Amino acid sequence: MIQALNLDKFNHTAKWLLKAAIIFFGTLILIALLAVTLYLVYEKKYELRIYPNVIIGGMNVGGKTVDEAEKIINEKVDKINQAGIVFFYNEKKAAIMPTITSIDGDFAYDVITFDTKKTLEAAFDIGRDTDKIANFKNRLGLLWGDIRIPLKYELNEEKLKDLLSDSFPQARAETKNAELTIEDGKALIKDETLGLSINYAKATADIRQRLAVLDENPIKIEVETVYPQVYKKDFLDKGIDILAQEFIDRAPYELNHGKDSWKIKKEDFAGWVTLKNSLDICASGTLEAAGIASTTEDEMAEFCYSFKGTSDNAVIGLDEAKVMEYITKNISPKTDKEPSESKFEVKEGRVTEFQVASSGKKADPVKNFKLIEYNFAGKKATTSEIVVDKVESEFAGKNLNDLGIEEIIGTGKSNFAGSPKNRRHNIKIGASRLHGVLIKPDEEFSLIKALGKIDGTTGYLPELVIKNNRTIPEYGGGLCQIGTTIFRATVNTGLPVTARQNHSYRVSYYEPAGTDATIYDPWPDYRFKNDTGHYVLIQMRMSGNDLYFDLWGKKDGRKVTVGKPIISNIVKPGPTKLIETTDLKPGEKKCTEKPHSGANAYFDYKVVYPDGTVKDKRFSSYYKPWREVCLIGVEKVNGGGGATSTPATTNDEKKATSTP
Repeated sequence: MIQALNLDKFNHTAKWLLKAAIIFFGTLILIALLAVTLYLVYEKKYELRIYPNVIIGGMNVGGKTVDEAEKIINEKVDKINQAGIVFFYNEKKAAIMPTITSIDGDFAYDVITFDTKKTLEAAFDIGRDTDKIANFKNRLGLLWGDIRIPLKYELNEEKLKDLLSDSFPQARAETKNAELTIEDGKALIKDETLGLSINYAKATADIRQRLAVLDENPIKIEVETVYPQVYKKDFLDKGIDILAQEFIDRAPYELNHGKDSWKIKKEDFAGWVTLKNSLDICASGTLEAAGIASTTEDEMAEFCYSFKGTSDNAVIGLDEAKVMEYITKNISPKTDKEPSESKFEVKEGRVTEFQVASSGKKADPVKNFKLIEYNFAGKKATTSEIVVDKVESEFAGKNLNDLGIEEIIGTGKSNFAGSPKNRRHNIKIGASRLHGVLIKPDEEFSLIKALGKIDGTTGYLPELVIKNNRTIPEYGGGLCQIGTTIFRATVNTGLPVTARQNHSYRVSYYEPAGTDATIYDPWPDYRFKNDTGHYVLIQMRMSGNDLYFDLWGKKDGRKVTVGKPIISNIVKPGPTKLIETTDLKPGEKKCTEKPHSGANAYFDYKVVYPDGTVKDKRFSSYYKPWREVCLIGVEKVNGGGGATSTPATTNDEKKATSTP
């Protein structure tokens, strides 16, 4: 009986345990199925979207497609592009504009370049890493937290420094070292003075922090005391003024080269003599750099002592900047000759040389300064020979028959209709610089290098650019027509482009949008590589308002496909900006060009090589909206400017509905 009861109890317990197990494991299975279902739904939802709680510049772009997020980010970016980042010092405020542009928008360069595309790529890649564990952690963490991504950008720190320096002159005061001065023929030591400087490192760090999160709050300019390097107390009572007087009294000094000579009078030479607080002039290799034979340690010690005089800290030498300026202005024009490269053209299907290569000469200012200081200050001589070096031409002695130039392998074309006189002039000058240029096999061509010096001395005319609400003449207008045309020639030839940047704004000269290339010395540059295995010759031609660059060489069988540009994301420009100027009568208003809408553009480029290798590339461009800019005459410029009206629909919006 007892055994029967125990058996029943056991069976009952077993059934209960089985039932509990079924319920437990069933629940686990349901939870697992639910989790899998939710995961699949979650993954499906975010398949083409950024995962939730991803923050860029203080804006949550989670759940957005890349295109949707791009519009959100670009709205904030465009706001900064239009208004700039404001700096202030005491009562003075100045906006640093991301882009410095000419009046007509053709000539522009960036101080700040936002890279929205790369930022969004980084945002989209969160949770999509090849590391599955890292992916899981990121996705899980985003359910109750966020991930903040700094906006990617490039900052031209040198240009920023120039703009801040120009905008806040009251925050700067020149530091002066103790220096020699001549009064009534006597050498005296003048007191040093403390200076004041903008803390550029702090200003740069602050703006970088703002840009990373698209923070528009003003930035305070901080200043710092700049101490001199040479103090009067270091030289008093040590006879330095006496040694300097002896140095000056040996004048006149004479510089010679061949039959030419230049006499340096006492009053002029006195301005060259300076005090130095280190023995840099005695540093190892200094004399060798000047072309002087290597010296022994004893000879070097004696040489350096002749500079030092009676104090280990006191060095009497020559002012490098002043001596080099004298060489550049007075000596180089007589001694220097630029090497001329061979230039070629095609006539009746044959390559001919229209400019023969020749070597040049150059009196190197740095080398000659060291030699002059060595002779005058070190050896106490009163004469010094000017050293003139020979500069060889790169293509001297090339045989035309070895160049392998047979046919046109690609052509680029652009139109500059409507260009003003100065711009047309600069286009002709720039295009002529490229005509006949020869590019070696495997050479990377640099347009900035090929154009050479860009200023009034090389025939260019200036163009007005807008800086701190002022119009200032700068050189370089029209050269982007050269960049755009050579870019199109490169693409049509199938050569690899190694450096290209589109314009900040859409400009009518470079339509269709997305097929342009901007340049500004020293950067951005336009570059490509000659991978044809043969020389490539650039030929320029003009027909009316059309500019052509023909690339001559030898075809290797590559096939090139260039797609039509696709334009999207049209953004209307902001209100009209007025720039005060004294160049117009008070109250007179002059608007230079219509506003342009911002946009995205791209075109695809495909090259199939003879061995079957295929290279695909997409050239993407982003154009900022460009508001109308008008000059208004005033009696006195107060630095102000303002938005006064909202422009009407632009031509760009009409063009955007169809592919140009």
